[in-house]
Amino acid sequence: MGKLLFWVVVIAAVWIAIKFAQASARRVERSARDARAGRDGDGGAGSRERDGAANAARGELMIRCAHCGVYFPQSDAVSAGSLRYCSIAHRDAGPRGS
Repeated sequence: MGKLLFWVVVIAAVWIAIKFAQASARRVERSARDARAGRDGDGGAGSRERDGAANAARGELMIRCAHCGVYFPQSDAVSAGSLRYCSIAHRDAGPRGS
């Protein structure tokens, strides 16, 4: 029974190592493809569209709530003058320490 358990553990370890290596190879291939796509731009309108799509894929600018300090997407901001808040309740409460 001990030998069977040993071989099950060995096979599981080998399987995990193979899956990890495959994931690493995909990650390297994806980053190389992204680097090539960045270098091949022609600077024209198509390039600007690709840049916009790349920025959207990377995410959105995160800003800090003036009341609670939590970071949130800029598009969700509630403004009061030059300050940005994460919710209407925090905007009504005012900046931290008020």
